[in-house]
Amino acid sequence: MKARKIKEEDFNTIDEWYKGWGWPLLDRELLPDNGKEGLIISDNNIDLTAGFVWFTDSKMAFFGYIISNPIKLKKGQRHKAISTLILCAEELCKKVGVKMLVTSSSTKSLIEKHKELNWKSNDRSSFELMKILK
Repeated sequence: MKARKIKEEDFNTIDEWYKGWGWPLLDRELLPDNGKEGLIISDNNIDLTAGFVWFTDSKMAFFGYIISNPIKLKKGQRHKAISTLILCAEELCKKVGVKMLVTSSSTKSLIEKHKELNWKSNDRSSFELMKILK
Protein backbone atom coordinates (compact mmCIF):
# COMPACT_ATOMS: atom_id res chain seq x y z
CA MET A 1 0.00 0.00 0.00
CA LYS A 2 1.18 3.48 -0.83
CA ALA A 3 0.40 6.83 0.74
CA ARG A 4 0.45 10.16 -1.05
CA LYS A 5 -0.83 13.68 -0.61
CA ILE A 6 -4.30 14.32 -1.99
CA LYS A 7 -4.28 16.00 -5.39
CA GLU A 8 -6.93 18.09 -7.11
CA GLU A 9 -8.01 15.18 -9.31
CA ASP A 10 -8.74 13.02 -6.24
CA PHE A 11 -11.75 15.07 -5.17
CA ASN A 12 -14.15 13.52 -7.67
CA THR A 13 -13.24 10.10 -6.24
CA ILE A 14 -13.52 11.27 -2.64
CA ASP A 15 -16.90 12.91 -3.34
CA GLU A 16 -18.12 9.61 -4.84
CA TRP A 17 -17.00 7.78 -1.71
CA TYR A 18 -18.99 10.17 0.48
CA LYS A 19 -22.06 9.65 -1.72
CA GLY A 20 -21.50 5.87 -1.70
CA TRP A 21 -21.57 5.79 2.10
CA GLY A 22 -24.58 8.13 2.21
CA TRP A 23 -22.62 10.91 3.90
CA PRO A 24 -23.03 14.59 3.03
CA LEU A 25 -20.26 16.04 0.90
CA LEU A 26 -17.79 18.25 2.69
CA ASP A 27 -17.38 21.74 1.33
CA ARG A 28 -13.71 22.01 0.40
CA GLU A 29 -13.53 25.40 2.13
CA LEU A 30 -13.94 23.47 5.40
CA LEU A 31 -10.97 21.22 4.69
CA PRO A 32 -7.37 22.13 5.51
CA ASP A 33 -5.68 23.95 2.64
CA ASN A 34 -8.83 23.42 0.55
CA GLY A 35 -8.42 19.66 1.03
CA LYS A 36 -4.80 19.43 -0.01
CA GLU A 37 -3.63 18.69 3.55
CA GLY A 38 -4.86 15.18 3.26
CA LEU A 39 -3.53 11.73 2.50
CA ILE A 40 -4.86 9.00 0.26
CA ILE A 41 -3.91 5.33 0.42
CA SER A 42 -3.93 3.11 -2.65
CA ASP A 43 -3.07 -0.48 -3.44
CA ASN A 44 -2.43 -1.79 -6.96
CA ASN A 45 -3.61 1.54 -8.39
CA ILE A 46 -6.94 1.36 -6.54
CA ASP A 47 -7.60 4.25 -4.17
CA LEU A 48 -8.83 2.83 -0.85
CA THR A 49 -9.08 5.48 1.87
CA ALA A 50 -8.36 9.13 2.61
CA GLY A 51 -8.23 11.50 5.59
CA PHE A 52 -7.31 15.08 6.39
CA VAL A 53 -4.88 16.78 8.79
CA TRP A 54 -5.63 20.20 10.27
CA PHE A 55 -2.40 21.76 11.48
CA THR A 56 -2.63 24.48 14.11
CA ASP A 57 -0.42 27.22 15.48
CA SER A 58 0.43 24.86 18.35
CA LYS A 59 2.11 21.46 18.53
CA MET A 60 -1.29 19.75 18.18
CA ALA A 61 -3.09 18.73 14.99
CA PHE A 62 -6.49 17.23 14.23
CA PHE A 63 -6.77 14.21 11.95
CA GLY A 64 -10.17 13.23 10.68
CA TYR A 65 -12.91 12.81 8.18
CA ILE A 66 -11.55 9.41 7.21
CA ILE A 67 -13.44 8.03 4.24
CA SER A 68 -12.96 4.80 2.36
CA ASN A 69 -13.87 3.37 -1.00
CA PRO A 70 -17.38 1.91 -0.49
CA ILE A 71 -16.92 -0.92 -3.01
CA LYS A 72 -16.35 -4.41 -1.70
CA LEU A 73 -12.63 -4.85 -1.22
CA LYS A 74 -10.52 -7.91 -0.61
CA LYS A 75 -10.84 -9.35 2.89
CA GLY A 76 -8.94 -7.16 5.34
CA GLN A 77 -7.91 -4.64 2.65
CA ARG A 78 -10.01 -1.77 4.04
CA HIS A 79 -8.73 -2.34 7.59
CA LYS A 80 -5.13 -2.49 6.43
CA ALA A 81 -5.61 0.67 4.36
CA ILE A 82 -7.10 2.56 7.31
CA SER A 83 -4.25 1.45 9.59
CA THR A 84 -1.78 2.59 6.94
CA LEU A 85 -3.57 5.95 6.66
CA ILE A 86 -3.49 6.56 10.41
CA LEU A 87 0.19 5.59 10.70
CA CYS A 88 1.13 7.79 7.72
CA ALA A 89 -0.75 10.75 9.25
CA GLU A 90 1.20 10.19 12.47
CA GLU A 91 4.51 10.17 10.58
CA LEU A 92 3.61 13.29 8.58
CA CYS A 93 2.79 15.11 11.81
CA LYS A 94 5.95 13.96 13.58
CA LYS A 95 8.06 15.27 10.68
CA VAL A 96 6.69 18.79 11.13
CA GLY A 97 6.98 18.82 14.92
CA VAL A 98 3.44 17.97 15.99
CA LYS A 99 3.45 16.47 19.49
CA MET A 100 -0.22 15.47 19.83
CA LEU A 101 -2.69 14.27 17.23
CA VAL A 102 -6.40 14.20 18.05
CA THR A 103 -9.46 12.86 16.31
CA SER A 104 -13.11 12.16 16.95
CA SER A 105 -15.38 9.53 15.48
CA SER A 106 -18.65 7.80 16.20
CA THR A 107 -17.79 4.92 13.86
CA LYS A 108 -17.06 1.90 16.04
CA SER A 109 -14.60 0.29 13.60
CA LEU A 110 -12.57 3.53 13.33
CA ILE A 111 -12.49 3.94 17.10
CA GLU A 112 -11.25 0.36 17.49
CA LYS A 113 -8.66 0.81 14.72
CA HIS A 114 -7.25 3.90 16.46
CA LYS A 115 -7.13 2.07 19.79
CA GLU A 116 -5.28 -0.84 18.13
CA LEU A 117 -2.66 1.74 17.11
CA ASN A 118 -2.29 2.99 20.71
CA TRP A 119 -4.56 6.01 20.56
CA LYS A 120 -6.19 6.77 23.90
CA SER A 121 -9.62 7.92 24.96
CA ASN A 122 -10.94 8.86 28.37
CA ASP A 123 -13.45 6.60 30.08
CA ARG A 124 -16.33 9.02 29.57
CA SER A 125 -16.03 9.33 25.81
CA SER A 126 -14.76 6.86 23.28
CA PHE A 127 -15.60 9.36 20.53
CA GLU A 128 -12.57 11.53 21.21
CA LEU A 129 -9.15 9.96 20.88
CA MET A 130 -5.61 11.30 21.08
CA LYS A 131 -2.06 10.14 20.65
CA ILE A 132 1.12 11.68 21.98
CA LEU A 133 3.69 11.48 19.19
CA LYS A 134 7.24 10.62 20.16
